[in-house]
Amino acid sequence: KELQEQQCWKQLHPGYPCTAVASRGPTKLASVGEDGRLCQLEQGRHEPVRCLERADSGAPTCLRFVRHDHVAVGNLAGHVHLWDLNSPDRRPTQDLFWAGEQVTCMGQHPSQGHLLASGASSGRLCLWDLRQGRLPTATLAAPAQGALADMVFEPEGALLFCASNGSLLRWGNPGLPRGGVELESLVRPQGRPLNSLDLRGPLVATGSDSEAIFLLTLGRD
Repeated sequence: KELQEQQCWKQLHPGYPCTAVASRGPTKLASVGEDGRLCQLEQGRHEPVRCLERADSGAPTCLRFVRHDHVAVGNLAGHVHLWDLNSPDRRPTQDLFWAGEQVTCMGQHPSQGHLLASGASSGRLCLWDLRQGRLPTATLAAPAQGALADMVFEPEGALLFCASNGSLLRWGNPGLPRGGVELESLVRPQGRPLNSLDLRGPLVATGSDSEAIFLLTLGRD
């Protein structure tokens, strides 16, 4: 069967690209664009629930729900802003800062929701503890060359991330405050960027600029 459009929101970011979309459950959605506008959406409603004008002036690149009505927005100025979509306040509830880096992707730990991972255009990774201050609690210079494009946590807590050099890597212990770093290469550099990543159970899918899709099963050689 062909895919059919179920709903469309028009003019959410007039004249600007929409740079990221996030969802929470079957009905909650949010979008952010190069205009810095943050829109709260709901399936079945044709108009936005709420839009925050100029919510982010640092060229937002990524967006995700971190709690029921809270979203995190990462930008090229090295900031991650946390917003309460139900609050009348037009200021972020938290402003995290990664000095000298451009945030390109984010992932939240599945069982420790206070842990938020971010990737940068430099290929570096960092880990934030949302209960603490605004600076990263841990950083890692990954062996990937170029920007990190997407990341997702496994249910057990390991972090998968893909990069613009076409590699897919696994950080085995990002939540551990001590101990050595465990990095595993799942896909070696392909010459074309890997730009997206998803995980369902043991199955991993990652897409490439070469229009190829790599399918892997975790735990198998």
